[in-house]
Amino acid sequence: MDRALPAGALAALGLCLLPLSAPAADGKDDPAAVAAGLRMILDAFPAIDADGDGKLSDAELPAKEVFTALDADRDGFLTKEEIGRGLKMVEGMPGKKPVESEAFAAWAKKRVASDPRFNAEARRTQFLANFDQEPKDGKIQRKEYAGADGDRVFRDFDREKDGILDERELLSLVKDQLADLEKARRRPTRANFLVLFDLDDDRSVTRDEYVFLRGPAATFVSYDEDGDGTVTYDELLYYNRGTKDRRMKGKDGGAAAPAPPPEKHDVWDLYDKDKDGRVTAEEFAGGEAVFRRLDRNRDGLLTAADL
Repeated sequence: MDRALPAGALAALGLCLLPLSAPAADGKDDPAAVAAGLRMILDAFPAIDADGDGKLSDAELPAKEVFTALDADRDGFLTKEEIGRGLKMVEGMPGKKPVESEAFAAWAKKRVASDPRFNAEARRTQFLANFDQEPKDGKIQRKEYAGADGDRVFRDFDREKDGILDERELLSLVKDQLADLEKARRRPTRANFLVLFDLDDDRSVTRDEYVFLRGPAATFVSYDEDGDGTVTYDELLYYNRGTKDRRMKGKDGGAAAPAPPPEKHDVWDLYDKDKDGRVTAEEFAGGEAVFRRLDRNRDGLLTAADL
């Protein structure tokens, strides 16, 4: 007979699995504790599954954090497959066994040091390249800054109130933007996932990239729909359609017909020539002034993060 979970075990599971739904205070998860909790659930699955339907409801497993982290299709139930995928993910995270090779770590550090998404000087240089018009003097005048947030930016960062962002003021602005990006990496969404974590610009985020940048484990688990250790552009873009297809398949037992591709309706569909989830100034055909207005986070690209 399958042994039921001992008294208090569900509460303990909630504590063990909390890092899946939110990063720890020090920015580090405890993969060993998470993995132990997931194994406990798998071992006791028959006992927890009171109605024997092969899946766990929130009544059978009253641990909200577990569902938030592992319920990939958002149907309100957990299957052994979903729990197994979560276990596979955390077993590959630091603290259990290293997933970063020395070569990858060295490359990633070098990339971060020169990437405008992480490095203030690189971001300031990019900012000047985008907005410092003639004469190119290393400063940004209010008339050169066509962004929709221009009034706020100059109000907050133009310390001398002369209508110009000098080198010191511009550096303060880009550091503030980088702080916002760092906050976003602690709670990423499908819309900004690639721009926050895709270090090598290949339209996907590997577990190594994600762990290196210390993203919360739960988000990767829920977005990596096929459990292969990589979150792709298609997994992010077609998530809702995929969920619907899975539910249709579950109802009649047969394979669901693939949904038609979404109609072109936004700037990425229209101008993203290489389909990398971002639109460069060269790809954009709507004019320089419009591009700068749409590029709300001032990274020189139009991405879902500019929504």
